[in-house]
Amino acid sequence: MLTKMREAIFECCTDTRWLFTTDGWDPDREHGIEAVCALVNGYCGVRAAVEEGSTASNPATFVNGIFGAVHELVTQGAEISGFQVTAAPTPELVKAPDWSRMRLSVEGVSLGIENTQLLAHTRTLDMRRGVLVRVWRFRHEKRTTLLRSLRFVSLDARHLFGQVIEITPEDWSGEMTLEAIVEGDVTNEGGVRHLTETHTRREQDRLLLSTRTSEKKYALCFGTWACLTNNENISIDGVQECGDRSLVHRWTFHVEPAQTYTCEKLTALFTSRDDPEPEQCVLEQLNLAVDAGLPAMLDASTRARSEERRVGKECRSRWSPYH
Repeated sequence: MLTKMREAIFECCTDTRWLFTTDGWDPDREHGIEAVCALVNGYCGVRAAVEEGSTASNPATFVNGIFGAVHELVTQGAEISGFQVTAAPTPELVKAPDWSRMRLSVEGVSLGIENTQLLAHTRTLDMRRGVLVRVWRFRHEKRTTLLRSLRFVSLDARHLFGQVIEITPEDWSGEMTLEAIVEGDVTNEGGVRHLTETHTRREQDRLLLSTRTSEKKYALCFGTWACLTNNENISIDGVQECGDRSLVHRWTFHVEPAQTYTCEKLTALFTSRDDPEPEQCVLEQLNLAVDAGLPAMLDASTRARSEERRVGKECRSRWSPYH
């Protein structure tokens, strides 16, 4: 039953007209693929960069209405030791912290698509469900591993994002470390740094990151929760870390061949444009989502998409005689 439930999460729409699939890995095409397969819900948009990152990746989350320009005077007031703030007089959408970052290590070696042997790699944008599904099969030092991931930005609770990462060592056992990260050290094109005054803290098993734009002083608050389970759905203990500009859930655990390990991650985002107390809103949204569970939140988002399509069809039918 558990296996069927997990498989259902990754199942794409059977009507291929709703699917856009890319195969393989070509660094020269990556920026275009990230844009075409981006997830959006009207409140925010997320580029489809691979979770572990690469030299060709340009991960980005943009929030509706959060613009900024960094003038020379602002850079002088925003100088932080070790961090350069570059002037950019033209207003642009501010790149928000990257909530979908992942780091996978085996026996101390970080693994990515550029330092492993690629056996298979697909990304599928399922426009009916509103999810991005990735399948990455790779080999490193005679170890074959299958990684599947899914992410969504909810159309039901538009301040909520979800991510599932499923790892299956096919033919090896050993020590693995998985990190689910919210990375706040982000810059716009050209190294422009719009975010300053970043703070992190822990609230029970939730992690919070608050930051502020340098020009308009918009506050952005991210909250995240994550868990890791094995094949029997037994939780694996991990650690939580609040860095200067990042939130990290980290698990170091022993893996066995043909066993599947699943990480579920929920992230909420509010800004001071949404509410004067964005941190409180984040905690309320995150608590509701964690209590309901990621599969339920994904189902609610899918139903909301279906309802929007139904309403859209009714509107077109109602107005068609006048066109």
